[in-house]
Amino acid sequence: MKPIFIVGVSGTLGQATARVFLAQGWRVIGTTRHPDKLTELSKLENVKLFQLDVTNVEQIEETIEQIIHRYAIDVYFNTVGQALIGPFECYTDEHIKDLIEINLLGVLRISKYIIKYFRERKRPGVVLVTSSAAAVAAPALTSVYCATKWAIEGWAESVSHELAPLGIAVKTVSPGGIHTLSGTGSLTWVNHDAYVNLLKAVMAGFDDNRFITYSDPYVIANVVYEAATDDKDQLRYFAGPDASSAQALRQEFEAEGHRKLLRDTLFN
Repeated sequence: MKPIFIVGVSGTLGQATARVFLAQGWRVIGTTRHPDKLTELSKLENVKLFQLDVTNVEQIEETIEQIIHRYAIDVYFNTVGQALIGPFECYTDEHIKDLIEINLLGVLRISKYIIKYFRERKRPGVVLVTSSAAAVAAPALTSVYCATKWAIEGWAESVSHELAPLGIAVKTVSPGGIHTLSGTGSLTWVNHDAYVNLLKAVMAGFDDNRFITYSDPYVIANVVYEAATDDKDQLRYFAGPDASSAQALRQEFEAEGHRKLLRDTLFN
């Protein structure tokens, strides 16, 4: 029975991914800040949960050591993330630090331990991290969120070259919108009077699906399963119609043309 290690198993995508892999006969080892709240998932056969706060450096080391000594991990999937929406000038220093700590540093710290584990055991492994459709093109009012996701893409591409000779695959899954399960999701809004019209335009685009299409989380989770098991030398996987459309438009219009297209869509 192959094990997958899911960081952030309590989130919408984490829970859906866990169930997809369980249905395919895998064992799930998951981490969350509050494992006691996942009573339904924890009762399932072949599920083991550990407590982990991705901002706690000491706890990361202790928890990962426990897991790798008890389980032979084949796939590692990090789905932890937080969103912050609003004009950049409204973000506090605490907003910015928190987002970078969770979306970027948490991913890098945990990945470092797992990569070392894969290398030392001398067996193939898959490193999967969650990116975003916002790493294809950067929408308005998501500047620091985009900064973290674009950073993840750059990190993943660079480290994939380092690890390919060792038989370790590195991949990113870039979802578009996902219908959120009850009790999950982490989103902070900030605003300023100077940007009211921009916020209205963005919200209108959300409402009429011009900017985002919300997919069933199991649609996204199935792309995660594909990326984990297809044995392809492929870095990026786009999940959901809006993510796939964004990638297609980026290729068709190239970076500058796509940027202008997004702006025209926003204000017209």
